[in-house]
Amino acid sequence: MGLFGNKGKKKYPNGAVYKGEMKNGLPHGRGTMQYANGAVYEGAFENGSRSGTGTLRYASGTVYEGSFRYDKINGRGIMHFKSGAEYEGEFKDDLRHGLGTYRFASGAVYKGSFKSNKFNGFGEYHYANGDIYEGDFKNDKCNGHGKMYYDKTKGLP
Repeated sequence: MGLFGNKGKKKYPNGAVYKGEMKNGLPHGRGTMQYANGAVYEGAFENGSRSGTGTLRYASGTVYEGSFRYDKINGRGIMHFKSGAEYEGEFKDDLRHGLGTYRFASGAVYKGSFKSNKFNGFGEYHYANGDIYEGDFKNDKCNGHGKMYYDKTKGLP
C-alpha cells in the first residue's frame, strides 16, 4: 500500500490506461497515464486529475516538465520542443502566460512577458546575429516603445 492508497491499474473508455496509486477508485498520488493519442504523463495526481509536478511526453516529441493543476499545465515549468526550441517560465491553462524565456532552435532568445502563448508586454529579443530589441511586444511582434541595439562587430545594416 502506497502513501495515498492502493496501487492499481485502470482502463478508461477513451483508451487511456492508468497505473499507480489510487484512492476511491481514482488516480491519487504518483502514477503514469498513457493516453490513446500516444502521450504519456508521469507524476502526481489528485482525485483523478494531474495536480502537482510531473512530466508529460507528447506523441509529437515535445516534453513538458513542471507544475500541473486541475489536469492542465499551470505554474512554472520547462517545455522542450521537438524542433530544438525550449520555453522555461510560467504557464496558465496549458498556455505560456506570465514571465518566461523562449529559446529558438536558431539561437535567438526572447525573455519577457507572455500572454496566451504570444510575446505580449515588455521583453527583450536577442537575435541569433547578435542584435537586440528591448521594448514592448504585442502578438509576437515589436509594438510600441523600444530600442534596437545592433551588434557592433558587424556595423549598422
